[in-house]
Amino acid sequence: MIPDAAGRDLAARLGEIEDARTIAVASALAAIPAPLGEEGPLAAAVAEFLDRPGIDVHLQAVTPGRPNVIATVRGRGRPDGSPAPGLLLNAHLDAAWAPGGVRDPYRAEVEGNRLYAGGITDMKGPLAAMIVALQTAAAAATAGSSGAGGRAPAGDLVLHAVIAHNPTGLGTKFALTSEPPFNGYGIVGQGSNLELHAENSGAVKFEIELGGRAAHVSFQEEGIDALAAAKRVYEALSAPGFAFTHTPSERLPGFPKFVVGELIAGGRAGVPALLPGSGLADRAVLRGDVRTVPGMNRWTVTRDLADVVARAAGRDVRSSVRIISDVHPFMGRRDSPLIEALSAAHALVRGAPPALAVNARQRGFVTDAPVLEEHGIPSVVYGPGPWRYEPDEYIELDELLDAARIYLGTALLVGG
Repeated sequence: MIPDAAGRDLAARLGEIEDARTIAVASALAAIPAPLGEEGPLAAAVAEFLDRPGIDVHLQAVTPGRPNVIATVRGRGRPDGSPAPGLLLNAHLDAAWAPGGVRDPYRAEVEGNRLYAGGITDMKGPLAAMIVALQTAAAAATAGSSGAGGRAPAGDLVLHAVIAHNPTGLGTKFALTSEPPFNGYGIVGQGSNLELHAENSGAVKFEIELGGRAAHVSFQEEGIDALAAAKRVYEALSAPGFAFTHTPSERLPGFPKFVVGELIAGGRAGVPALLPGSGLADRAVLRGDVRTVPGMNRWTVTRDLADVVARAAGRDVRSSVRIISDVHPFMGRRDSPLIEALSAAHALVRGAPPALAVNARQRGFVTDAPVLEEHGIPSVVYGPGPWRYEPDEYIELDELLDAARIYLGTALLVGG
């Protein structure tokens, strides 16, 4: 609970954020293509928005043409001169959009309570809100002789706008290991409809390759059908009795979940003269995704898959199981100074505390929050809108505008 006088003062500070500015930043980001692997132009635009007095910003080269953006508004510290805990805002630069819509995904449009644009929920919108929060904090910090510098956050307010959040968290891992250690808390801005997500599953993505022997249809009995082997493995994985080895998690009910979402079969390496479809497939690949609970990892998933393949593929079929990526589950704290500050800022802006998303549909979405936790930064997932990968994607405008104020409010409260 914020005392009345302090609450009025904080509300006035947050009121300095103009809705038009947040919409303008989000619209500008929406206009820049940023598919995974091509985040450079968007990173440059983000850095330009943050290149102003009071913000230390730089492009951090991760791989050629793919930089992170690291921006810091220095905190004023505690009255005794000691450093105060800060707030690290984390957003990813890569953004995809779903085809099939009637709107231009690179042209933002406001209609009612919606801002339409490709990739606006995942996550150009949350990123725009974070940029505006830093801009506003920097303006207060540099007010100078008027004495308003005391209105800056006590702790550092930092933005990591990173590449490659999925499937490896490369950008966040690189930023945290390359930058000086951070003292404070973290918010990952993945869309949560402004609910508090203190946990999400991990993800292990896998590939099962099956090798047979090609043979023409006229003497197919001499071949080994890799496609049929793949069918047997798929059916074994889909059987009611199959389950990955795990200990159930009370905080992730219904998990683990998994899907085999891709089958690639064919190949005529043994009989190059075969026309497509005229003989048995000598190769088949199944690809899938397991959303994991604590205790599961690449090794446990590999063992479980290998056991199924050994039983179902067939004795003459060559096989291998390969893990493509492994992201740890996030099990954050539901009660902490971060949660208290974020809840107070949310209540001040929206009139009531945020919901704690204990049965959220989006708990199976991978975030970079566990990476922050592993570096000693207690974190939460909190952002405007849900993840909405669909044609004519949109974000709720009131959530986007409120998010900028709530991010700044949290930074002002969490450092004391």
